[in-house]
Amino acid sequence: LPEFKIQAQAFTEWVVETWGDKYVQPGETVRFFVTLNPHVQHIAEQQLSRLIKDGAVPPQYDAGAVMMALNGRVQAMVGSVNWSQRQFNNAVKARVQAGSTAKLPLLIAACEAGKSPESRVLDQPVRGSWPANGEQGYRGQTTLKEAFASSRNAAAVRLTQELGADTVATVSRRIGIDPGPAADSSFVLGSYSSNVMTMTAAYTAVANGGYQIEPSGVLAVVDGRGQVRADFLTPMRTRVIPEKCIEPTQALLREVVQNGTGRTARLKHWAAYGKTGTSTGNADAWFIGWSEQRVFGVWMGRRRGEPGQAVAGAGAPATYFGRVATAVNEWAERQQRLEEQRLANARTKRGLDPSKTVDWFSSLPRAIPLPDTSSAQERPSKEKRT
Repeated sequence: LPEFKIQAQAFTEWVVETWGDKYVQPGETVRFFVTLNPHVQHIAEQQLSRLIKDGAVPPQYDAGAVMMALNGRVQAMVGSVNWSQRQFNNAVKARVQAGSTAKLPLLIAACEAGKSPESRVLDQPVRGSWPANGEQGYRGQTTLKEAFASSRNAAAVRLTQELGADTVATVSRRIGIDPGPAADSSFVLGSYSSNVMTMTAAYTAVANGGYQIEPSGVLAVVDGRGQVRADFLTPMRTRVIPEKCIEPTQALLREVVQNGTGRTARLKHWAAYGKTGTSTGNADAWFIGWSEQRVFGVWMGRRRGEPGQAVAGAGAPATYFGRVATAVNEWAERQQRLEEQRLANARTKRGLDPSKTVDWFSSLPRAIPLPDTSSAQERPSKEKRT
């Protein structure tokens, strides 16, 4: 256990409910080696507490968050704003509207259909004033890059109609998001219900180069006799996004953070990618993104119709992502420097001071002169060659 306190109850509950029945019999003692990183967990809890203290997260809102590596291993999980008061794991169990984070499969489907970030899309209502773009209004002809970065709902629905709602829904299911059995063109606005774990896994498939993600909290299961009952150390690699669509999709998610609705999530020293999302009435506010090979999905929500300050995905969720990503990246870099220093000290103790060690291979050309070509040809044929 770490020297600091962490609230790992949500993660523990998830592991027990997901893997317990499969590998544990009544009365047994079984050890689970898990993926949770106590330092990352501590950072996620600490930064959320600071946001609440600053008033960025109103009392009407609860929260759920997941950080996972590119292979789907969960490194941190926040189940609620205060687990001691509400023991409900929002990261896994809360079924909430996805908002504009649901536009991710539309980007992939557009790329598969041959469109690029500079392709033109029409941002105009389909009928009456639906779909609405909020205060930003309608732009008419614009680029896919601008429409996605600004989260233009009308452009998203029109593009879905052009590509075919069934086509986009098929891509959505392929990356792990089920929009329902009868998805129409409005599902890209996040009208269906999902959860933080599922949505974060879908974005991880883009971050890792297009491979399917099965979120995991367990590395291995070992019984009391030391027998390994299961291990998850070698995840399967199944491509679900064409390789040609990875770079364009990542570029669009980068544009969201650089110049779009996710600007609050920008980092000073590292690249960041992601997407905001806000459902009707600000009941659900999202930011899902990644930096330095760690994907962090954030949801904050309140009961519909409850009065009080409203939160949008571009607000507290994006801020939370930025703070956690910055703190985790800084910690990871410190750990890397410490490890490099430890290895350097170990080499010095063995008499292998890196500053004094000669590159043996680079010295070979000087130590072994090449034979003279002409004299080599005049050697007797019976001379032994080595």
